[in-house]
Amino acid sequence: MKRNQDGKSKVFQAIFYLSPGDYHRFHCPADVTFKRRNHITGYLDPVKPSYVKNRPDVYQKNERVALFGEWEHGFLTYVCVGALNVGSIEFNFDKKLKTNEKLHNPKEGKNISVFDYTKMASFDIFAPVLQKQEAAKNCPESEKGVLIAKGEEVGRFNLGSTIILIFEAPEDFLWNVKPGDKVRYGQSIGYIPPDENNQVAC
Repeated sequence: MKRNQDGKSKVFQAIFYLSPGDYHRFHCPADVTFKRRNHITGYLDPVKPSYVKNRPDVYQKNERVALFGEWEHGFLTYVCVGALNVGSIEFNFDKKLKTNEKLHNPKEGKNISVFDYTKMASFDIFAPVLQKQEAAKNCPESEKGVLIAKGEEVGRFNLGSTIILIFEAPEDFLWNVKPGDKVRYGQSIGYIPPDENNQVAC
């Protein structure tokens, strides 16, 4: 899965739970080129921490949509998980995505559909032109997929739910947040310590 094989990068992950009273739109943590989308239909069990504590397989069984892409430092996977009464997941750039629909194979408990963004004739980016140009500098393969600039809206839940973020970064990446923290829109969740050139925040 890792793009960089030089031994200087690691895989990091974080789970962001959105309660019904939280902000229900989700944004891009960095300049990312998304290349593929997997939609896995499934169940819609609750995802509140107290329930997940006793049912750790919830994220494996619930309906979810995973975006697979790349950012400046390697791969980045962005997973939107449905929940009880929250099966509706929308992406601003992907009108073909239809969630919260009846299972075709209810005995299996899930169906999987894959959409390849690299085969799209064109892509949209919901960001000002200057932001788009700056994002493209960090995503040299942005012509092959959907480029979303850091901070721009990716989509929304039609109520609260959960975002799972899995990404590759230099091994010295540091978190700005800890388990249980409340994260707000625009807040940096982590950073790569500065070297002689720059500091990268997510």
